[in-house]
Amino acid sequence: MFAKLKHLAIVSEQYTLLGRFYEGMFGMKPSQNARPFGAVVVRDGYVGLNINPRKGKAGRQAGLDHSGFEVEDVNTVYDRLRKDYPSVKVLKRPSTRPFAGISTHDPAGNVFDLSQKDMENRTDAYVDADHQQKRHVKHIALRAIEPARLAKFYRDVFELTEMEKPGDDRNFYLSDGTVVFVIMPWDITDFAGKCRRVEKRTPESEEGKGCPRAQSYWSGCRSRGRGETESICQMPAGPISHVGS
Repeated sequence: MFAKLKHLAIVSEQYTLLGRFYEGMFGMKPSQNARPFGAVVVRDGYVGLNINPRKGKAGRQAGLDHSGFEVEDVNTVYDRLRKDYPSVKVLKRPSTRPFAGISTHDPAGNVFDLSQKDMENRTDAYVDADHQQKRHVKHIALRAIEPARLAKFYRDVFELTEMEKPGDDRNFYLSDGTVVFVIMPWDITDFAGKCRRVEKRTPESEEGKGCPRAQSYWSGCRSRGRGETESICQMPAGPISHVGS
């Protein structure tokens, strides 16, 4: 395959603890060349997972952050972007990053990294030989307002293979031969009416005040007094939906 989905990044304040979690739960292996500071890097034999520290970076959201492709030739990617997607920009990254020689984005602004085998910056798990293991990353899912447009972008630029699906399935499934990239439709109105109340009683807190309307809409709000109610709501989430093993 011209391109392989070889990189994932998570941001967390508990990055060392998460590294141990993925080692123990999924059998991911730390690199023998791991740096003694900074991000934790583990690998499933194919995909490298960076767990980057959130500490000291105010405003940076924790959770799944970005993905990355290893390609046969980054110049071919540049040519395809210039020809068909001129609004997409490319940024060369510092040499200290173990995978990303280059960062760019898709037409919806979802950031991802680019790498090539002979790039000088490649270190840690990204220079280890591939191997198969029982537990591994099988799919990565991305939410998109225009999923068909993004699916075309990833087919055009990275030559990912579109997989067959049932006729009523609105998702797009693209494969690099090992990992499936799922592009899912996303609409903020899908979250309308997702709050539900448990035990329909008069909401009254110990201070004699009910749950604020905004709070009860966007989060769980429990109030106690003569009666008890709880509003449970599903919040809109970020673009990278989940990873499947």
